[in-house]
Amino acid sequence: MKFIRKVEALVGEPAEAWGGGGSKIASYRIARYLEGETKGLGKRGDSFWFLGDKAWSYGTAIAERAGKKLYVNMTDYSGTTKALQHELVSVARDQMHLDVHLLRNTSLPRGHREDLALPEGPAA
Repeated sequence: MKFIRKVEALVGEPAEAWGGGGSKIASYRIARYLEGETKGLGKRGDSFWFLGDKAWSYGTAIAERAGKKLYVNMTDYSGTTKALQHELVSVARDQMHLDVHLLRNTSLPRGHREDLALPEGPAA
Protein backbone atom coordinates (compact mmCIF):
# COMPACT_ATOMS: atom_id res chain seq x y z
CA MET A 1 0.00 0.00 0.00
CA LYS A 2 2.99 2.34 0.39
CA PHE A 3 3.27 2.70 -3.38
CA ILE A 4 -0.49 3.30 -3.68
CA ARG A 5 -0.08 6.32 -1.39
CA LYS A 6 2.69 7.62 -3.68
CA VAL A 7 0.39 7.25 -6.70
CA GLU A 8 -2.39 9.03 -4.82
CA ALA A 9 -0.01 11.89 -4.02
CA LEU A 10 1.00 12.19 -7.68
CA VAL A 11 -2.60 12.11 -8.87
CA GLY A 12 -3.73 14.45 -6.11
CA GLU A 13 -6.69 12.44 -4.86
CA PRO A 14 -7.32 9.22 -2.95
CA ALA A 15 -7.64 5.97 -4.87
CA GLU A 16 -11.27 5.66 -3.77
CA ALA A 17 -12.10 8.75 -5.83
CA TRP A 18 -10.81 7.25 -9.07
CA GLY A 19 -14.22 6.30 -10.39
CA GLY A 20 -13.43 7.45 -13.91
CA GLY A 21 -10.38 8.02 -16.02
CA GLY A 22 -9.03 4.76 -17.34
CA SER A 23 -5.37 5.68 -16.98
CA LYS A 24 -5.74 6.46 -13.26
CA ILE A 25 -7.54 3.18 -12.67
CA ALA A 26 -4.95 1.23 -14.67
CA SER A 27 -2.10 2.92 -12.74
CA TYR A 28 -3.78 2.00 -9.47
CA ARG A 29 -4.20 -1.62 -10.59
CA ILE A 30 -0.58 -1.79 -11.79
CA ALA A 31 0.60 -0.51 -8.42
CA ARG A 32 -1.49 -3.10 -6.57
CA TYR A 33 -0.26 -5.86 -8.88
CA LEU A 34 3.39 -4.93 -8.44
CA GLU A 35 2.96 -4.72 -4.66
CA GLY A 36 2.03 -8.40 -4.72
CA GLU A 37 -1.76 -8.28 -4.53
CA THR A 38 -3.13 -11.64 -5.67
CA LYS A 39 -6.90 -11.50 -5.28
CA GLY A 40 -7.16 -9.54 -8.48
CA LEU A 41 -8.60 -6.27 -9.68
CA GLY A 42 -10.60 -5.65 -12.79
CA LYS A 43 -12.29 -8.10 -15.08
CA ARG A 44 -11.56 -9.81 -18.36
CA GLY A 45 -11.73 -7.24 -21.10
CA ASP A 46 -10.55 -4.28 -19.00
CA SER A 47 -7.48 -2.43 -20.28
CA PHE A 48 -5.48 -3.81 -17.31
CA TRP A 49 -6.55 -6.55 -14.94
CA PHE A 50 -4.86 -9.24 -12.91
CA LEU A 51 -5.55 -12.36 -10.94
CA GLY A 52 -2.91 -14.16 -8.94
CA ASP A 53 0.54 -13.63 -10.44
CA LYS A 54 -0.65 -12.96 -14.00
CA ALA A 55 -1.70 -9.67 -15.60
CA TRP A 56 -3.56 -8.99 -18.81
CA SER A 57 -4.31 -6.10 -21.11
CA TYR A 58 -7.82 -6.66 -22.38
CA GLY A 59 -7.59 -10.40 -23.12
CA THR A 60 -3.85 -10.75 -23.69
CA ALA A 61 -1.34 -11.99 -21.11
CA ILE A 62 1.29 -9.26 -20.64
CA ALA A 63 3.02 -9.99 -17.32
CA GLU A 64 3.73 -12.67 -14.77
CA ARG A 65 5.27 -12.26 -11.33
CA ALA A 66 7.60 -14.87 -9.87
CA GLY A 67 8.84 -13.73 -6.48
CA LYS A 68 10.97 -10.61 -7.01
CA LYS A 69 11.05 -11.21 -10.77
CA LEU A 70 8.61 -9.76 -13.26
CA TYR A 71 8.34 -11.15 -16.78
CA VAL A 72 6.75 -8.74 -19.24
CA ASN A 73 5.53 -9.70 -22.70
CA MET A 74 6.68 -6.72 -24.80
CA THR A 75 5.08 -7.88 -28.06
CA ASP A 76 3.23 -5.01 -29.78
CA TYR A 77 -0.55 -5.37 -29.72
CA SER A 78 -2.24 -1.96 -29.39
CA GLY A 79 -1.35 1.55 -28.29
CA THR A 80 -3.05 1.06 -24.92
CA THR A 81 -1.35 -2.27 -24.29
CA LYS A 82 2.03 -0.79 -25.27
CA ALA A 83 1.55 2.07 -22.78
CA LEU A 84 0.63 -0.42 -20.04
CA GLN A 85 3.64 -2.61 -20.81
CA HIS A 86 5.97 0.38 -20.54
CA GLU A 87 4.33 1.58 -17.32
CA LEU A 88 4.69 -1.90 -15.81
CA VAL A 89 8.40 -2.01 -16.68
CA SER A 90 9.10 1.54 -15.51
CA VAL A 91 7.33 1.22 -12.17
CA ALA A 92 8.67 -2.28 -11.52
CA ARG A 93 12.29 -1.24 -12.15
CA ASP A 94 12.40 2.32 -10.86
CA GLN A 95 10.03 2.27 -7.91
CA MET A 96 9.50 -1.33 -6.85
CA HIS A 97 13.09 -2.45 -7.67
CA LEU A 98 11.98 -5.76 -9.16
CA ASP A 99 14.14 -7.89 -11.44
CA VAL A 100 12.41 -7.26 -14.78
CA HIS A 101 12.76 -9.67 -17.71
CA LEU A 102 11.49 -8.49 -21.09
CA LEU A 103 10.08 -11.13 -23.41
CA ARG A 104 10.21 -9.97 -27.01
CA ASN A 105 8.64 -11.54 -30.07
CA THR A 106 6.90 -14.11 -27.92
CA SER A 107 4.55 -14.86 -30.81
CA LEU A 108 1.66 -14.88 -28.36
CA PRO A 109 -1.43 -14.03 -30.36
CA ARG A 110 -3.76 -11.26 -29.28
CA GLY A 111 -6.21 -12.71 -26.79
CA HIS A 112 -3.73 -15.26 -25.38
CA ARG A 113 -4.87 -15.93 -21.82
CA GLU A 114 -2.53 -18.68 -20.72
CA ASP A 115 0.93 -18.60 -19.16
CA LEU A 116 3.62 -16.56 -20.85
CA ALA A 117 5.72 -19.68 -21.53
CA LEU A 118 8.59 -18.22 -19.56
CA PRO A 119 12.04 -19.29 -20.73
CA GLU A 120 13.28 -19.93 -17.18
CA GLY A 121 9.95 -20.95 -15.75
CA PRO A 122 8.48 -18.98 -12.87
CA ALA A 123 10.99 -19.27 -10.07
CA ALA A 124 11.21 -17.09 -6.97
